[in-house]
Amino acid sequence: AGAYVWLVRTLLDLSSRAGQQGRLADTEAHLRRGLALAREHGVAEIEPGLLYNLGVLHVRRLDLAQGLELLAQSRHAFRGLANPSGEGASLVQMGSVHRMLGALPEALDALVEGIEILERVGERAQRVAGLIVLSGVYAQIGIAQQAIRHAEEAHDLADADSPDAARAWLGLARAHREAGDLPAARDAAQRSIAVGQQIGWPHLHLDPLTELAEVERQDGRLEQAEARYREGVALVASTDAPDLELMLQLGLARVLEARGDFAEAHELAKTCADQARRFGERHALIELHELLARLAESRGDPGAALEHLKRVLEFRAELFSRETDVRVRNIQVAHELRRERERSTQILRQLTRRVMLSQEEERRRVASDLHDDLGQRLALLAVEIGLLGQEPPASSSELRKVIGRLGVSAQEIAEDVQSISRHLHPSLLEQLGLEGAAQSVCEEASRVHDLEVAFAAEDVPRNVPDDAALCLYRIVQEALNNTTKHAGASRVAVYLRGSGKELRLTVSDDGQGFDG
Repeated sequence: AGAYVWLVRTLLDLSSRAGQQGRLADTEAHLRRGLALAREHGVAEIEPGLLYNLGVLHVRRLDLAQGLELLAQSRHAFRGLANPSGEGASLVQMGSVHRMLGALPEALDALVEGIEILERVGERAQRVAGLIVLSGVYAQIGIAQQAIRHAEEAHDLADADSPDAARAWLGLARAHREAGDLPAARDAAQRSIAVGQQIGWPHLHLDPLTELAEVERQDGRLEQAEARYREGVALVASTDAPDLELMLQLGLARVLEARGDFAEAHELAKTCADQARRFGERHALIELHELLARLAESRGDPGAALEHLKRVLEFRAELFSRETDVRVRNIQVAHELRRERERSTQILRQLTRRVMLSQEEERRRVASDLHDDLGQRLALLAVEIGLLGQEPPASSSELRKVIGRLGVSAQEIAEDVQSISRHLHPSLLEQLGLEGAAQSVCEEASRVHDLEVAFAAEDVPRNVPDDAALCLYRIVQEALNNTTKHAGASRVAVYLRGSGKELRLTVSDDGQGFDG
């Protein structure tokens, strides 16, 4: 058995080297031979790793359904061997496939569980990979700051000048691009390219090169985008990487369309469509036939455009059916996650509704403050200034008194505008941090409402995540607001305490309560 273990491990090593060089056919041959030997001779401890690598390979070759099934098998095999590192890595890869299929709730479930497992066992490399994919999912659903935060966390975990660092820079580039910060995306992509060139792995160079080309295209820098795409097409010719080749050629065709070179764009799109059909890549086929429809319309051929649009509808229907099948299979494999996901979805809906109601209430409050208070006071100030201009006081001393009174009114209005501004956007959080900002809002409430507010803080971290700090700050704000409006209190105590990875906020007063 020991000899077979050594042989299978050697095949695994050979497959890894072939994969780094982009020789996917050799990679698959080594993995399948190793899997056959492991099953024939009962080398159970190696079989999950072979299933995992085969799953990753099928994903790379765009066979997503088969890749997902193999990864699910590897996840359960790793769990059976009590190997949490392998289970976490499998979940991360499954999350990546779900994202490619557009199944974002399933992607989040798998990624979050996988990253948590990897963090518990201290597995850094796969955790970095999971954070990068998680960043991409958040970017895809429009939560840009969360996407950037996870990409930065991946970058902080990665060793400098390593494959992980290159992938982390790439993830950060994609997050910034989805957030609309193209200069930051360009810088991160260029850094990823530099690391990839230093290491010498083709894929570590090609992936960020493709990302950089897309950034240039979105930024309207079409000449630079075309040069990047053509560089990538030339490089990918030396590797067996159909996913990258298809992505590069599709991007180049879009650039050619934008530059008005419709003939070359049409020929390249047709070539890409043939390649996508060979690999069954329906997502790319949809984009390609949409592109071909636009190109046909630009040539004045509405009939051809209509045919391409019909193909788009066919592929969308087929893709929906295929993704549905994949989801059903995955639910069968991961049945234990379904109830938790349903509970999480329900909670998310409730929270979303509360957020929307809170935002609407905030808008109503601001509108009331502006119209009923500031608007009327400004109107009164304007009337008084007008009367002063028509009938100025006879004596200079009386004039100074009137001007002084008007100045006080203007200053009070300015202070109230500043208060509303701080309430809408707490710049104090950026300047003072959570502890200082919370203390400041307590002091302001005490001064404005003649209320005794006692603030205390203990072991509050200096660098609280932005979203958590804003949430706690708003809670303090709203609690003090409710106290002054409804509680009839004379004293309020606000206590903020840090403990390990937890922050605890307590707000209490001596006012009247209510039955919940």
